[in-house]
Amino acid sequence: MSIDEEINTLVEDALEKIDLTIQKILSSRENMDLYPIGTIGRAGGLLREFQKPILERHPELRPPPPKDYIQDPQMTEEQREFTDLLTSEKLEEIDKALLSNAKKNYLKVARLVSDMLMNEDIHIEGIPAVFYSERLRLLVENGFLESQGDLHYMRFSEVRLAEERN
Repeated sequence: MSIDEEINTLVEDALEKIDLTIQKILSSRENMDLYPIGTIGRAGGLLREFQKPILERHPELRPPPPKDYIQDPQMTEEQREFTDLLTSEKLEEIDKALLSNAKKNYLKVARLVSDMLMNEDIHIEGIPAVFYSERLRLLVENGFLESQGDLHYMRFSEVRLAEERN
């Protein structure tokens, strides 16, 4: 086994553990309140960035997508009521922040969402991660972003700035 293969295997094992951790956190409202999912998501993003040069040199090492996708959770009625109170100015501010974090190349939706959760100037306590994912879907529908993958699975979908807007 080459060093690239060995490193890639270790990174894939770490990413699998991060994905399992995120699934565990998302499965319980109590866990979502206790653990900073944005930090865990950022760790996964950093590992994927670390892995990128290996996969560019050896595309055959790219793993198949996970078999058991878990769709992003829906907002609770309480969360929906809270986010419905956001002003149009605040929604515009959130959308601008999402677009300013998007790039010409594809980025994982989960990474952009975690960036929003960690942005103290934008994020309001009580707004769930899935809200930002929904905003990204609206930006795609309105032509500001392009996507690949199913946007209902933020860890397995990506967005980039729309070509005509670059």
